[in-house]
Formats: sequence, structure tokens, C-alpha cells
Amino acid sequence: MRSRFRILLIGVFACVCLCLAVRSAAAQCPSRTTVSDTLYNADGSLAAGRVVIAWPTFLIGSCQVIAGQTTVTVSSGAFNVQLYPNLTAAPAGTSYRVTYYLKTGQISTEYWVVPSSATPVTLASVRSASVPVPTLMFSQSQVTGLFTALTKKVELPTPCLSGKFLRSNGASGQPQVDCVDGTGGGSQHQVNGISLTANDPVNFQDTATIAVSNPLAGAIQASVKDGSITASKLSVSGPSALQLSGIGDANIAAGALSPSRISGTAEVQANRGVANGYASLNASAKVVQDPASAQTASAANKIPLADGSGKISDGWLSANVSLLGSAIDLASEVAGNLPVSRLNGGTGASASTFWRGDGSWVTPGLSSGGTGQTVWTAGRCVRVNDLGTAFESAAADCGSGSSNHNLLSATHPDTTAASVARGDIITGIGATPTWQRLAHPAASDRYLKSNTNEVIWSSGAASGTGACTNQFVRTLNSDAAPTCASVAGADFASQSANVFLAGPSSGGAAAPSFRVIVDADIPSAITRDSEWPSATATLTNKTLDVEGTGNILTTVSYIALPAAACQSTTATLLWDTPTTNPAVAACITGTNTQKGVADFADGASALSMQITFPLPRDWTGAVDVRLKWLTSAIAGSVVWQIATACVADAETDDPAFNAASTLTDAAKATANQTNDADITGVTMTGCAAGELLHLKVLRDPAHASDTLAATARLIAVELTLRRAQ
Repeated sequence: MRSRFRILLIGVFACVCLCLAVRSAAAQCPSRTTVSDTLYNADGSLAAGRVVIAWPTFLIGSCQVIAGQTTVTVSSGAFNVQLYPNLTAAPAGTSYRVTYYLKTGQISTEYWVVPSSATPVTLASVRSASVPVPTLMFSQSQVTGLFTALTKKVELPTPCLSGKFLRSNGASGQPQVDCVDGTGGGSQHQVNGISLTANDPVNFQDTATIAVSNPLAGAIQASVKDGSITASKLSVSGPSALQLSGIGDANIAAGALSPSRISGTAEVQANRGVANGYASLNASAKVVQDPASAQTASAANKIPLADGSGKISDGWLSANVSLLGSAIDLASEVAGNLPVSRLNGGTGASASTFWRGDGSWVTPGLSSGGTGQTVWTAGRCVRVNDLGTAFESAAADCGSGSSNHNLLSATHPDTTAASVARGDIITGIGATPTWQRLAHPAASDRYLKSNTNEVIWSSGAASGTGACTNQFVRTLNSDAAPTCASVAGADFASQSANVFLAGPSSGGAAAPSFRVIVDADIPSAITRDSEWPSATATLTNKTLDVEGTGNILTTVSYIALPAAACQSTTATLLWDTPTTNPAVAACITGTNTQKGVADFADGASALSMQITFPLPRDWTGAVDVRLKWLTSAIAGSVVWQIATACVADAETDDPAFNAASTLTDAAKATANQTNDADITGVTMTGCAAGELLHLKVLRDPAHASDTLAATARLIAVELTLRRAQ
């Protein structure tokens, strides 16, 4: 908190310094331009955070704006700041550097060029697409020796002779260059091969033909650029000891090194005849695309030749040799069955064996794990043995169940054979039950019912069900409608007086009983005698005697306390002010109205004012406050504080104030609209009915939440007091 306060003080101090710096030249400075807009996050939500704006020193005509910076707090996307226009400022290219620090963690920087405008401008109209570069301004006198350096001459020697070139000699006086012939110390230039030594570089000139005669022992190293050596520029004699290093195909033009220009063996001398080296090629040692010795059929000392489909015949490959990376087309390249001899050489293969996954021919086993069958029997089913390790023959025939048959047929031993009819059902019937047909009844509206042992159809219709309208079922009749009757007094036992039939008086649902009435049985809309003290009712032609014995009437009183008055253009505070940092009275003159306000300016100090009056003798202890205020700003929040202190009879009237109750209220989006700021439950510690109340109103612009960069103008304070008369 201390660091934040220190940073805030520094920012306020810088702002004050800036204001002082430009205020001295206010007569020459233009009006500031308001930049106002709404900021959004990338997800479309309203942005919050702070925006730091910095600027260099610049001139607007005769108005000098000193370098500085300011911080603007962004809340609910609202952004508003006033800046001097720098569009036509000097030096040209001056800009504001703007850095966003949003609560989402996003940090970004952009540059603004602000025009002069009497109405607010948006962010899109001040953003610069590129970073402006200020023009560097200085006079000739600010650079030492600039004129002398710009007018200094370089003395050249007399024209050089043919074959000479210029070279700096490092002298402090003129001339500072000499004509040299390439033979001096450190020279890297030779002309026409004169005085060449081993490994000296040669400058091949594009416009001259150079004859290299290799005058001294050792190889000549030529460093040339691509295409610089042509047939007309290179003539080599005696090449037996010549090695050209660094000359590739691209360095030598076509025809430059023809047989007439280079005699000897055209090969790499150092690698001739060695392993992986090069051998001489003569006219007969050629490799052609389709040599005459290649053929499709395999033969000794021949080259394999692919057939018309691009394949090499099998004869070229020895047994057990596969073609890496090739795939065998089973549809076109494999015909017939795979020979048994190809599977383990056919060892163990017979009509009673099969090829198993472990790569061997085996005889399928016959288990006797449950049925005792040791042979396969025709007509028997195959089952898994009890151990789950092998198949075995079932103990009995599978039967003829595979043929179509009726559900109620002799095929099933637990059914009684019968033909099906529409509407029949199947149920277990008989002392020794079997599945039998229960025929559909001929009459309508019959229903299934049970007798002692079985399910049967009813003999009568069920039309009586639900026939007791507004009555109860008196008697249930078999296969007929029930007997219905209304409730009669005789249906109830004798009860005591003043009881009624109802559910339980409390708790969960239960059977009804006769009981006395309780409060919970009365609807909430009916007011009981016991509820009158808290009941809401309309009284007509009633007299309330609040002074009668035992009568108490709780009421709410509202006390309005104007902040100031305005007589013509003279403003006067209606509150008391301290000796330092007081609120200031001001007049607001409208088209139709004239009113006084108390101005609480933005700054480093907390401004305040006070008022004193006695609390009502019937005050019950709770106080709320509403502050009515306005401001010219359209963004930012003000921090209001209310502090109280009370003095009883026979006490010294200079009490310490209680801790202030604090409220943060945001400015309206339209300038000079009134705001209502409410504080519920103001701290009233040490106060009692009838005591003298000191009430203090403060604005704390140094508070972290006070972001209103403008004056907050207080119109009035309204107190809400609870009283018991």
C-alpha cells in the first residue's frame, strides 16, 4: 500500500509540475483535445486496468509542453483523457506513447497523434499506423567542426601512368593517395601476370585477355567470378604442371577449355588408379541405356533385363531370397494352393492333422472332460469340455430342433399341443402344469384375474370401475360395478365440540383426525390479534396517541442539508470548513436555475467540511446518508467518506471522529448529470439520542479507488433517521 501511495504521489506531483509548466504559457497554448472511447477485451467483455501515456517535450506555436506522463484508470471499458494536440507540433513526428496494462494480463503499446478538436475524438482517430519518427533539429553551431569537415578537399596526385592504380598512403596532409604498380608491400594486385609468385591472386579483367605463362615454380591459384573466363580470354600452354583450383563448371564458359587449349590426360591425377578412384574411359568403355548383353532370361555373365511389365523373372534370384521393399500380388503372382511341402517341409501333414499357429502339424484332440465320450458320434453336438481346454462329443443327439415346428407342439415335452387363435394367451395350467392355450373370451370388457392357483378370465365386465363420482366406494363387487355412497354423519364416530377433521397440525403428511384449530391452520392473509404490532393495514379515521402510556410509533425522518447557497454570482458554504484543505463554495448558473455547490477538487489532499446539530431525543440508533453530487467528467470514480462524533450533556465539545464510512461512486457517462450515492449504516459509535452530532463529509482523491480526474461538486446531504415516538 505504501509503495502504491508513493507511486501515486509521484504521478500527482508530475501532473502538477506539468500543469504549472504549461499554465505559465496558458495564453499561448491551445485547448486540450478530449480522447474518449470504450475499451473491450478480445472476448468482447468490457476492459479494466490502466493506461500509461508518455510524451516528449514539444512546441505548439509558442506553447512549450514539457515531457511527462499520466496514468488513466479504465473501469467497465470507460476511457477518457485530455491531451494537447500534437498533430502540427514541432519537431514534426512527435507522438504520445500509450501502453495498456489490462487486468486480463494483456500489455500492448501504440502511438497517438492527437488533432485539435472542440469535440471528443475516438481512439481510432488518434492511433498511428506506424511509429512516428521525430525530426532531429539542431543548428550548425551545435556540431563542432561540421562546416570544416563538409568543405574539406581531398588532394589527388597527378594522373597515374598506364598499369598503375590509386592506394591510400595514410598521410595527414595532401596528397593522401599514391599511384602504385602492384609491386609494393602488401599489394594484392598484379597486372598482366608480371612478377607473379606462388599462390599470388590474379585479377582477371572482363575486358582483357590474360596470358598466364606460369613464370615461376609452383601452381597458380586463380580466383574468378562466374562466367568471367571465356574461350577468348584464356590461353594455356604447357599444362602438365598446371592445376586450377576453385574453378567449377559455372566458372568456365562453354569452349573455354577445349582439347586445343588443354593437352594431356583429362582426369584427376591424384586419384587415378586408386581404390574408389577414377579410371580412364576410352571409346569402347561406355555405359548405354540398353546394353546388348542384357536379357530377361537368367544366364551367367549377363545383365538382368526387366520384361514389358517392368518385372525381373524369378530365375535371377536364388532360393529364399526376397525383394526388399516389394509386395507379392496374391491375385496375379500366386496360382493354385500353397504346397504342403512349404509348411515345415510337410512333416506330420496328413488327412487327420491341421496346421497350427505354432508352426506344426497336429491332430485335433477329443476330450472326455464331462460327458465321458472318447469318440466322435454322428448326430451329436460338439461342446467345450468342463475344463474349457478342448472340444468333445455331446452325450446325446442334438435332436431335430433344427426343423420348423409349432410352439405348442409335441416337439416340446412341457407343452400341451393346441392350435393358436387370435387373442389367446399361454399360461401354466394343471396340477402337473404345462404351457397351455387360454382361449380369448367371447364377450367384451372381460379382464384377467387370478383364482387360487391360476389366471382366468372374469365372467363379468369391469365397467363399474371409477363410477363413484363425488362419492366413495361403499362395497366392492366381484365382476360388477362397485357400490357407491356419499359421506354421512353416521360414518364418523362422535366427537367433542369445536374440533374439525384435518391433517396433522405440524410435521409431515399423515391420516386426518378430529382436532382443535391452531394458528398454522389460519391462512397468512388473515391477521391475528397477536400479529397486529407487525401487521400492515390501512387505518381510516383512526387516532394514534403516541404519547399514551405504552404506545410506541416507529417512524423514519429525512433531514436534507444543502451544501451551499448562491446569491447572484456569490457562493457561500452552509457548512463549517477546516482551516486547511476545505471544500470550496461555487455557483452553477444554468439557463433556468442558479444553485450553490461545494467543490471537492482532485488533488493530493483530502478536502472536507462539517456541520453540527442535535440528534432527535427519540432517535433509535440507525443512520443512512445519501450524497447528491455531479461532475463534468464522464469517466472515473470518486471516494466519498462520512465521519461522525457525538457530545453528551456536560462533555467537552471537541470529540475525535469515528472511523469514516467510505463509498466509491462512478461518474455518469454524460457530463454534469446528478449522482445519488448512498451509505447504509453510518458508523455512530458513542452516539445516543439527544446528543450533539458532528457530521463531516470528505473526499479522498489520494485513495486508490478515487480515479475521478476532475472536481466532484456536492449539492446536498440527506440523512435518514429512525425514531420511536
